[in-house]
Amino acid sequence: MAEISHQTLSKHLSECSKSGFSTVYLIFGESYLCGKACQELIDALIAEAGQASRCVESAEHIDRLQVADLLEQLNTYSFFAAKQVVVLRNAMVFSGTANRGEPIKKIKKAYDESDMEKASDLLLRLLGQSHLTLEDMDPQVFAEKFRIDADAYDGLDWLDRVIGYCKKQELQVPSVADEASLLENAIKRGFPNNHHLILTAEALDRRTSLYKEIKKNGTVIDCSVAKGGRKKDRETRQQLIYAQAKETLAASGKKMAPKAFEAMYDLIGFDLHAFSRGLEKLINYTGNRGTIELDDIRAVLTKSREEPIYELTGAVSDKNAVYALRLLSELLNSGYHYLQILMAITNQMRRLLLVKGFVASDYGHRWQGRMSYDQFKNIVMPMIQAYDRDLVEKLGAWSGKNGPGTGGERQKPSTEQIIARQPNNPYPVYQQFLKAENFSESDLTAILERLHGADVQLKTTGRKPEFVLEELILAICGSP
Repeated sequence: MAEISHQTLSKHLSECSKSGFSTVYLIFGESYLCGKACQELIDALIAEAGQASRCVESAEHIDRLQVADLLEQLNTYSFFAAKQVVVLRNAMVFSGTANRGEPIKKIKKAYDESDMEKASDLLLRLLGQSHLTLEDMDPQVFAEKFRIDADAYDGLDWLDRVIGYCKKQELQVPSVADEASLLENAIKRGFPNNHHLILTAEALDRRTSLYKEIKKNGTVIDCSVAKGGRKKDRETRQQLIYAQAKETLAASGKKMAPKAFEAMYDLIGFDLHAFSRGLEKLINYTGNRGTIELDDIRAVLTKSREEPIYELTGAVSDKNAVYALRLLSELLNSGYHYLQILMAITNQMRRLLLVKGFVASDYGHRWQGRMSYDQFKNIVMPMIQAYDRDLVEKLGAWSGKNGPGTGGERQKPSTEQIIARQPNNPYPVYQQFLKAENFSESDLTAILERLHGADVQLKTTGRKPEFVLEELILAICGSP
C-alpha cells in the first residue's frame, strides 16, 4: 500500500479512521520514535473499534515460538473482542546479510550478561536467516560471512564460546522458513476481519521479500533518523528533538526558552528517551510557571546526573523493568559489587516506605498524588519538616541515656527515619513522593521481605548474583 514517515503518521491515522486501517503495519527506525508511533497506532486501532477490543503484545522478539504463537492468536476469533491487535516488538526478521550489526550486538550483549541460552538462540536464528549451518561455523568464517570487524566486538573469543555452547547442547539452526516465511505467508493469506498485526524493528533491509510483502499489503512507517556527522544530519537531529520537546511541552501548557533548550541539548545530546525523562522532571519542577528557563535546567538536570546506581534505583521505583535490567547489566559489567546494588535498592524502598508513613500520619493529609511541585513545596514540605522534627524528638526520648558510666549524656538520635535530610532542596523529596505513588504500604513491606531473601541468597547460595538481582527487579516492577 504505502510507506510513510513518522511525521505524517497523525494525518495517516486520521484518514484511516474514516477509510479503514491496514491489516499489517511495520514500524522501523529509532527506538523512541518506534515506540511512540506504535502506541499511537494501537490507540487509534482500539479507539476505532467502537466495541470490545484487545491487544496481544510481545515485549521483545526473543523466543522462536513467539511468531507462531502470535499468528495463531491473530487468526483466532474471540468471543469477547470485536477487534484484535497483535504486536511483535523488535522483530529480527528484516535484516539481510549486509545489515547484521544489530543482531550481532544483541548476541554479544546476551553473552556479556552470561545468558548463554539467549545468546545461542539469537545466533542460531541469525544463521538460519542467512542460510548458514552451525557445523562449519567458527569465528573466522562468521566474520567473513557477515563482513564484521573483530576489533569492534572486543575480538571474537566470545563468539567461539557461544558456538561451542550450541554444539555441546546439540542445538539446531532453525529452518529459514521458520519466522520470516511464516509471517510472509500469513500476510499473503490475510487475517480475519478487524484483526491487525503490528511489527517493530530497529534494523531493516528493504530487499527482503517480507518487507516487500508488507509494503504491498500493508503500511510501513519510517522512524529512522540520520546518524551521520555532517552539519545537515546534526541539524536534522536537533530539529527532531526540538519538535518532540515542543509537542510534550504543549501537552502540559508550557514553553521552553531557547537558551534553556540549547543547554538541555548540550547536556543530553540526541537521546530521545533521556530527553523525555528530563522534560517530565522539568514540567513537575516548574509547577504553574508557563516557561522553563535556563536556571531550571541548571537546578534540575545538572543535579540529576548522579552516579548510575541512583539511575537504577529510580528506574526500579518507576517500575520500568526493561530500563532497570539494562542498567543492572551495565553496573555489573562496570565493576559494581552486587551487594552494593542490593543495598541501594533496599535503601530506596525504605525511603519510599518512610514516605508512606508520613502520608498515613496526621501530618500527611495535605499530600495529593501527582500534585504540582509548587504546591508540594509550599504546602507539603513544611508539614514534612514538622513531621521530621517530631520524629527526631521521639527518637531522642526513646533512646534514653547511654547507661551508667557515660556521664548521663543522651545518645544522638538517628536520622535514618527522616524524610527531608536536606530541607532546603525539596525537589528530590518531591520525586520520592511521586515514586511512592507506584506502591502501596503493603507492597513495600513485602518488597523489603523479598530484599532480605535476596540478601540471604547472595551470601549463602551459589546462584549467580545477576540472576538473583534480575528476579528481584522483575518482582518489584511487577508488584501491583
